[in-house]
Amino acid sequence: KGGISVDDIWKIMIFCLSSKPVAVDEIVRQCQLTAPIVLTILRKLELLGRLERYWDNRVAAYRGLLAAYHKPTT
Repeated sequence: KGGISVDDIWKIMIFCLSSKPVAVDEIVRQCQLTAPIVLTILRKLELLGRLERYWDNRVAAYRGLLAAYHKPTT
């Protein structure tokens, strides 16, 4: 009741991702979501083949994922 929707959480997460590697902790800070929510969405994106995970706890989204959500407004 009155909380943020799942769709909004996904939009926030996509907005916080980059095609350049970003630390997971930084994504948590930028998105202002809880770590478990961020980690769950990152894992789902990774399983879907939309995210690359690096050894030093950084992640990068594939450009196709970002392009689908970061469409320029006219």
